[in-house]
Amino acid sequence: MKPLISVNICTYNRKKLLKKTIDSLLNQNIDEHFSYEIIIIDDGSTDDTKILINDITTASKIKIKYFYKEKHGIADARNRGLNESSGEWIAFIDDDEIADSNWLNELMKTAISESADCVGGAIQLLIPESSVVEVKSATRKHLGESLASNPFKNIFNYKGPGTGNVLVHKSVFDKIGSFNSAFYDAGEDQDFFIRARSAGFFIAFTSDAIVYHVITEDRLSDDSLKLTAKKNGTSLAYFDWRDRGALKTTLISLIRIAHSIFFIFSRYLWFFLKRDKGHILSSKCSIWTMKAYICYVFDRLTLNKNK
Repeated sequence: MKPLISVNICTYNRKKLLKKTIDSLLNQNIDEHFSYEIIIIDDGSTDDTKILINDITTASKIKIKYFYKEKHGIADARNRGLNESSGEWIAFIDDDEIADSNWLNELMKTAISESADCVGGAIQLLIPESSVVEVKSATRKHLGESLASNPFKNIFNYKGPGTGNVLVHKSVFDKIGSFNSAFYDAGEDQDFFIRARSAGFFIAFTSDAIVYHVITEDRLSDDSLKLTAKKNGTSLAYFDWRDRGALKTTLISLIRIAHSIFFIFSRYLWFFLKRDKGHILSSKCSIWTMKAYICYVFDRLTLNKNK
């Protein structure tokens, strides 16, 4: 029987985390009226991912399709998954996430009840119990936590769904195309859903469709958080520059600079004096993101000036 949903996972050298993701997908509570398959795109892994998948596939009652490809970036991997999917709906989850047992059911229920073309869900972080720093809300958002509420109300930040937790009808891809392969390691989902909204597709959200994002200890280090901040800030600036234009984005940069000086830095100093490590980390994440945004805009202004 042709599956109603094709669940897509792109992976790269995350064998242990990927196993938890697949296990959660094999234990979904679903209504009897629909079935699903699992599509795994291995984007050039050098670990034993293929052996793991072979072992799981042998014992699985759910159809699992595995494809290995040379590493050409996340957008290219997602597009390969789309090409291999046979479902009417495409669900996306990342290889470092664990799906709640009702995840697919809740996404599908919302798609039907809201007559939606896309449905985004909530992402909750799983922080290591051994973590010595309390991870505050700002750091959590920095790491991708989302409650899937009021997704489009903030004028300065993109608040649409991401490919860590979303269900998309295949007709959306038929009309607007697949993911833009120019986005090598980030931003491909943001670009896609901006195009989907512009084309008039309806995107609904539900906080009942939950995935748990596994945060390993190394991802809480300054080096890792700086890298995440650079991706977040640069991506945000790129889309602002592309969609709002140079003038508006420059004005937003000036607002961000003022916000950093009068609010974020003062908060950082206050928490530094109080030795509040959790809020210090949150302030750092905000500062690093602001810096990446402003650097991108400055580079574009300089480039335009020198043309």
